[in-house]
Amino acid sequence: YHDLNAQGMISLSSSSTTTIAAANTAVKVAGTTGSYELFRFDTASVSNRLRYIGMSNNSFLATATVTFTCATNNTIWAFQFWKNGVKIPQGTARVSKAVATDFTSVSLSAIIGFQPNDYIELYVTNATDSSNVTIIDLTMTAK
Repeated sequence: YHDLNAQGMISLSSSSTTTIAAANTAVKVAGTTGSYELFRFDTASVSNRLRYIGMSNNSFLATATVTFTCATNNTIWAFQFWKNGVKIPQGTARVSKAVATDFTSVSLSAIIGFQPNDYIELYVTNATDSSNVTIIDLTMTAK
């Protein structure tokens, strides 16, 4: 098996608002994603998900780039990789946002160990309040 060549990419089909229930509570980034260049990865028909479907345990570099706006000035945001519904400590990027309506971009990357059928998703946390976030662009890869 050539699982070391496994790769996958998803990207957001159109901008989408993610509802934040409470400050400091992580929420899966909302929106419909399309998938591209999948080899031993799929989406399990779930948006914002890359699932490894190879035959052996491997580590892959996961990357994500997000452009967003929000509803409130002077907020602090964290974007995180979650694996199998659990936050992974090495996959977080934080950004301070002064002007809510300005487009802000953030990138994150992490080397993540995968077993067959493990999956990653992108989550967001508003560390300031419960104002929502609008994701303008999102691309997530694993390779």
